[in-house]
This record gives sequence, structure tokens and C-alpha cells, in this order.
Amino acid sequence: MIERVVAGRFHLLAEAGAGGMGTVYRARDLTTGATVAVKILTGREVREAQRFDQEASILAGLVHPAIVRYITHGVADNGARYIAMEWLDGEDLATRLAREHPTIAETVAMARRTAEALAYAHRAGVVHRDIKPGNLFLPAGALERLKVLDFGIARLTDNTRKLTRTGSVIGTPGYMAPELIRGARDITPRADVFSLGCVMFQCLTGRAVFEAEAPTALLAKILLVEPPRVREVAPQVPVAVDEVVARMLAKDPARRLPDAAAVLEALAALGPLGDGRAAGGARAGLATAALTAGERRIACVVIAGPSVTGERRWGGDTPPAAAPASDDELVIAGQLRHLLAIEEDLVRQHGARVHPLPDGSVVVSLPEQERATDQAVRAARCALAMRSALPGVALVVSTGQGRFSAWSAAGAVIDNGIRLLRGTPPGAIRLDDVAAGLLDARFDVRRDGTAPYLRGERDAFGVQRQLLGKETLFVGRGREMSMLTNLYAGTVAESAATPVLVIGAAGVGKSRLRQELIEWVQRQPDRAEVMFGGVDAVAAGAPFAMLARAIRRAAGIVDGEPIEARREKLAARVARHVDLEARERVSEFLGEIADVRFDGGSEALRTARGSPQLMGDGMRRAFEDWLAAECAAHPVLLVLEDLHWGDLGTVSFLDGALRHLHDQPLMVLALARPEVEERFPDVWTARHRQTVRLGPLSPRAAELLVRQALGAIDEPLLARLVERADGNAFYLEELIRA
Repeated sequence: MIERVVAGRFHLLAEAGAGGMGTVYRARDLTTGATVAVKILTGREVREAQRFDQEASILAGLVHPAIVRYITHGVADNGARYIAMEWLDGEDLATRLAREHPTIAETVAMARRTAEALAYAHRAGVVHRDIKPGNLFLPAGALERLKVLDFGIARLTDNTRKLTRTGSVIGTPGYMAPELIRGARDITPRADVFSLGCVMFQCLTGRAVFEAEAPTALLAKILLVEPPRVREVAPQVPVAVDEVVARMLAKDPARRLPDAAAVLEALAALGPLGDGRAAGGARAGLATAALTAGERRIACVVIAGPSVTGERRWGGDTPPAAAPASDDELVIAGQLRHLLAIEEDLVRQHGARVHPLPDGSVVVSLPEQERATDQAVRAARCALAMRSALPGVALVVSTGQGRFSAWSAAGAVIDNGIRLLRGTPPGAIRLDDVAAGLLDARFDVRRDGTAPYLRGERDAFGVQRQLLGKETLFVGRGREMSMLTNLYAGTVAESAATPVLVIGAAGVGKSRLRQELIEWVQRQPDRAEVMFGGVDAVAAGAPFAMLARAIRRAAGIVDGEPIEARREKLAARVARHVDLEARERVSEFLGEIADVRFDGGSEALRTARGSPQLMGDGMRRAFEDWLAAECAAHPVLLVLEDLHWGDLGTVSFLDGALRHLHDQPLMVLALARPEVEERFPDVWTARHRQTVRLGPLSPRAAELLVRQALGAIDEPLLARLVERADGNAFYLEELIRA
């Protein structure tokens, strides 16, 4: 119960407001007769009391015209903690902004006054950490008399008294620096600079830097979305002012103005600004930058929701003593522990960046790709990897089809993802409609009503791309198919190794041609062994990535299997045709290529691990010996998908194999986009490489695809679809779906 007279000195007159830790009252100081503000702690936790005492201690040491004046503090007779401060008549900046916005000059004056107070605090080793319009008070409505309030979550930068756990988040969403959201250990004055930049942006433009329906989405945007420039929203703001705000809002603290003193210097250099008003009202100035060709990109994120129970995330182990005490924090810490355990793999395999959020959600951002399909595939595989580590967590893949500036599309993607996450059950991977449409038949996508969910990924080898639930016709490639079947038949009949390179633009139909050839080969009586390797853009150029995939697939090795199971499978596959005396050596060195390392190993392997040259020679010899044994048993068709993303090691090893196994029934079929000729000039030309170039589909072939998918169709519409596709099979299929 609150006493009407606190500590025998302050007579409480009326409640003036309430905050996170306390309630503020207008009161009369019975010793002086002056009106004062008395803040009384309402929380009962020990940590809250410690933080309240720290606020009083900090405020007592800050004497500045732009900081609310401290009077005294203590503990009332009933045990309630209190702080007494000067009473201020007027309104806070939030109330002012709801009514009208300041001029450009007034905004700079407000920022200068705030920066003067913060510069003083920063010199005293204090970071405020909650600069926002509600904590900037205007006595009598005068900007020039502004005072900074509420040092309740301020932190001393000398690290002598830290009352928040590392990884905890305290502040006001929408004005928090990214490092505060991440729960960084050391918070510097740069955090206040970011918050003041957010306030300036709002005064100048009439809108917040970051906006979202849900707090989680708002925090994710602060972490992931680049802030807009002031002039993108309010073009009438001077360039110099825009530049200062941009330097204050830099996401990377190292690129941000270092403290409030630096802000003062930057503001002083602006010169006269006149009395122009940038924002005419609370929602004015919403101009958007024009769309340019260079900005038509795809933004894609994977969002993991908070885990359902802490026990599942901890896996039954006792959490460390330093773990957060509350159940919610236990859940969050357990989930992050599991996710961080696979973060290195997410980075290496998918190029992902992991961004934990305070509520236990995690947003994973992915680098942009030239093709939207590549981006969706990367996101789907990343989501599947995350589900393996967090099986009880709801996941969403959210994709944006375009961006109107460097910030809006990614923000919309986050909003969409958080919205979808609310209705996604634990353990499921929800796709937005764009992502679902971009994934091909390699991915098992099923719908629950209208909502698409990702179940898993099939082996790309042997998967037919479907169009509107039906397998598409193989049309327009009869000549190229005839060339490939003849080359294979000659390879087998003459026992002559043959390299073939199929070159075609993205979406022109290389994968379909490859699949038709494989099916034809498997129908032949010679019972050929078909090996399949390839990489995506994430693993582009990784040493031996293509050969590794071919070897692992041939051995039946699946990602995530225990290392012992992988070793057994590889050794069994080698033993199928390799002579007994060479099996151990071939298995060990193939394991080095395929990332199936044998502990200890033979003396030859141990010696090679100390010499890159010996290791390279051993791997090359093992690969050729294995391939020779396979060719002696049956013809071999080795298919490499997307050689333009290949690696020099794979190309070099295959060049050696084609040279040493020139009299074996070996056909190497590589498929690539035209840029392969820049990445690997003259690849295998010395081995009498055959080249097949895929041009656009003919109009006749395109018409057949459309009629098969849509049946009876209006002729003008048919002609328009064929014309717009311009012979690109993938684009034509997307037009048909649309």
C-alpha cells in the first residue's frame, strides 16, 4: 500500500504516470513547499530494487540543465523505495509528435539539447539505453528547455555494477540499437546515438524508422533491415541532415558516431537550416523511392518460433548454473544452445546468418541469389537443417518478390513470416505461397487446406518436375537427345572415355534433358552405373564438393548419419568392385574427398595428412582406381549438375581420370550455364570434349507445353504466353502457374 506521506517529507497529491519499475506522483515537499515528482518502486524482485537504487545513484551524480534534477532518494517507512526529483510542467516529445511535428531547425535543436545531456552522461560513464520521445520532456512545451528523463535502465560503462544478465534485453522496441537486442555484453554510448537517431528520423519524416504489427517482427527488422534514409521519405530535408542521421543509425556500432559529443560536432557543422517543416503530420512524407532494375531482387528469411517447452530444448540435461532463472529464459537459452550448435553448418552450407530474438524466436537471413528458385531452394534446405536441430519448433520460410528500396521488401518479408508463424504448429515448416511456387519436385510440399508445408527433400536424381500436378512433356529437344544417346552408345561400343558439356541459360531445360538421358541409359541392357554429383550456389567453389556428393550418393550416405555408419557404407561401396589389397587405401582416401574421415587410418593416410602434395596424389589415385574398377564391371555415366558452380579440384581429377581411363566405357556429362566457359576455359578440350548447346525452346514446343498444362486455351492468350517466355522453359512454366 502506498503511504500518502513518504518518508515524513513528501505528501503525494496525484498519480502522474507509471513505468516499467515504478509509479510517479506529483507531490509537495513539506520541508520547502515546492512541488516535486516522487517515483516509487512497485516491483518486489531483488533485481528490480537493485536497479532502482542504481537509477537513484546515477541520477544523483548527474547535474546538468538538460537532465531532470535529483532531490533525494531512500526507503519509506513501509519499505518502499522512492526517488524525488524536480516537478516539470509541460509535455513529453511523444505527446508533441502526436499533435504536430517540429521544423527541421527545431528537430536539430532538440537533438542538440538531448546530445548535450547525453554527452555529459557519457563523460560520467553512463549510457541511458532508453532514449525515446516519451523520455524527452518539454517544460512549458519549449524544445530549448528539453530535459532527459528516466535513467532507470541506464548502465555504468566501467562494468562495476551490471544488473542485467548478458543476453537479456531492456529498452523500448523501435528505438533500441541492434546490439541491445542481441544482448551484447558491453553496451557503449553508441547505443544512445542510435536511439537519438531514431527520434530525429521520426521528427523529420512523421514515421518511425521501423514499424511492424508484432514486437517480434519489429525487433527482427532492427536487426536485419537497413534503415531508410531520411530523404527517401522526406525529400525536402537537407542532404547534410540526412547524412548525420544515417551515421547515427548505422547498424554496425563501429560505423556509427561514437558518442553524443560526436553528434554535437556533426550537428554544429550543419549551419543555418531555416524554418522549413519536413513532416506535415503524423503520417506525412511517405514517399517511396522508385523501383529500379537493380533492385528487383528476392529477399528470403527462415523464422523459428519459440520452443514449446524448455525440457525438450535442454534435452534432459541440467542447465548450467549461469543460466537464466525463469522458465521462459530457460526455454530460450536451451533453444539457442541447440541452434548455435549448428550455426557453423548453417553458415557453411547455406550462407545463413543467425539472429536470435529476445522471445526465443530466431530469424535466419540468407544472401541474395541471381535466381529466385535458387534463393527458395537455399531457404528450404536451411529450414530442414534447422528442424533437425529443433524438432519441436515451428518454422516459416518467407519470401519477398521485389523491393522498392533497400529496406522495404525485407521488412515485408519479416512481417509476413511472423504473421504465418502464429498459425504454424510445432515441428512444421510453413511456406508462404511464393516460396511454395518456387520449389520444384525435389521438395515434398503438401497443403493443409490452403497452407503449404515443407515435409522434406527428395534426391534430385530421378525427380521429374511437375506442372500443375502433372509431369510435363519432353518437347523441343529431340536433336540434342539424339546427340547424347549416340555419344553414350559410342562410349560403350568403343570403350572410349567421353566428356560431354551441355551449355544453356538458366531455366532453358538442362535438367530435364539430363533426366531424360539418365532414364534412357537405365533402360539399356548394359546395366550402366549412373553417378550423380553437383552443388548449389552456397557451396560454389568448395574443394571437391561435386566429387564428394557423387561419392556419398554412390555409397548411400545421408546427411546427419553417424560417422561410423558413413565409414561402413563407403567401405562397403568400395569393396563392391575394388581388389581386396587396395580397398583400405581407396576407402580412406575417398573418405578424404567425401568428408568421411577415418580416425587414425593407415600409415599412408597418416603420412599424407602431413603433406598437401601427398594427400592430393593419394586422393587422385584412389579416385581413379575406384572409377577404373567400376568401369571394368559396367559402363559408368558420371553426371555433374551446375558445373558453373564447380571447383577446380573436381575438374582436375576428372581431367586426369579421362586421360588415364581413355580406353574405358566412361561418359562424363556436365551441365552448366554459359558462365562455365569463363570459370573453366577449355575444360576437358584436350580429352576431345563434345559440346551440346541448348538454345531457346521453339514456339511450337512452347505451345505444346501450354496446351498440355491448360488444355483448351484462348489463342491470343496462348500466343502472349509463348511470346513472353521467349523460349525459356522455366519461365514458361511459371507463367502457366500464374
